[in-house]
Amino acid sequence: MRTQEAELLAIVESAEREHEDLTAIVIDLSSIPHIGDPIFFRTLIARINIAPGDLYRLPHHLVALVTPNASAAKTVAAIDRLGEFLKRSGRGEARRQQFRLSTEAAKLTKLCKRLIAEQPDTPRPGGEDSDLEGFFSLFESLSNADISNLVREQTIWDLSKPHDPVPMAGALTVSIDVLDDMFGQDIRANPWLFEKIIEVIDVRMLDHLIDDRMKTGKTYTVNVNSAVVNEGELDEAFDSIPMNSRKRVILEVPYVEALHERGDFDAMVDILEREHFPIALDGVRWTSLSKLEVDPARFAFVKFMWDQHLNPENAADWTAFTGALERLGPENCIVFNCIDERAIPPLEELGLVRFQGRAVDDFIRHDRAELQKAHVQQSAREDVADETGDGKAQGGIMGKLFG
Repeated sequence: MRTQEAELLAIVESAEREHEDLTAIVIDLSSIPHIGDPIFFRTLIARINIAPGDLYRLPHHLVALVTPNASAAKTVAAIDRLGEFLKRSGRGEARRQQFRLSTEAAKLTKLCKRLIAEQPDTPRPGGEDSDLEGFFSLFESLSNADISNLVREQTIWDLSKPHDPVPMAGALTVSIDVLDDMFGQDIRANPWLFEKIIEVIDVRMLDHLIDDRMKTGKTYTVNVNSAVVNEGELDEAFDSIPMNSRKRVILEVPYVEALHERGDFDAMVDILEREHFPIALDGVRWTSLSKLEVDPARFAFVKFMWDQHLNPENAADWTAFTGALERLGPENCIVFNCIDERAIPPLEELGLVRFQGRAVDDFIRHDRAELQKAHVQQSAREDVADETGDGKAQGGIMGKLFG
């Protein structure tokens, strides 16, 4: 259940000693943008696990596959196809290194020992029961804990009315840093633990929404994933939300699951549609808007991530983006992770009205300051006009004759 550098070391040492015909391929996913997203990481692992070989999950977003030499070429080809897909979709690259264990084990042995040294408390193979006991204790405490202090809310703003922004919804997430403090360890260093804790958080987030937020009358967005939806872990929470309140609960589903786990993704969307929740397709890159792998009509909103290239100065990108947006419909989109307020006016001109990110608050604050300044200036002009008669018609018949 934990990362498996100790197990991999045992395999490497045995293969070197016995001159076994085994090849190990280490895949480095650490440079891929957003690899810290546990759902994204899980889907990549599922894709890698299709390749021939035994999979070992290591810290720092490293993964190893060990396979007989005879099937090594097929394993490498499968990894390269994944790498090509990642490049095409603008998600970086998966670097790999290959070791024939009968003759080239030394470097891999050194890597495993370094990873083990970084985690001195990691038990040697055979300590799985105590690992499980500790993890189950963590999950139980999280499942029963009040997560209010973990929840963070960021407003999704509707800017459709000039100078009159209104909150569309509050996007609820958890603070991973606070989780680290709560558990007393770097959760992200253990991909399996990180993934499972996020699944528990997804369940607890709906409980928190029902207990603490629904009474406010506001609309909220909450992340869900196929593992918890398809396994029925949210059924009880769904039953607690009245039908007439469900329009105020927007469930965000990860687009990356549609790319890598299509069957599970479609099953999840089917369930959410039957439950009558609005669904947002989350985590879409703007470059994917023109070639979505799913039918956008199934989703109330498509959330795509702001990118620094999304401005008119980048003519080629802007033209491609504008065309994709026209076909998709800007009224159905939400721009998230917007961190440059200067980008908002050009995007508004394309019909986009829903924005999320720290720059949106700055944009609204500056817009209100400018509006207030304009009101003050207008009021001052009117006061001067009242006193001098300049710029304003005089009342009564004399004003009509001479004004």
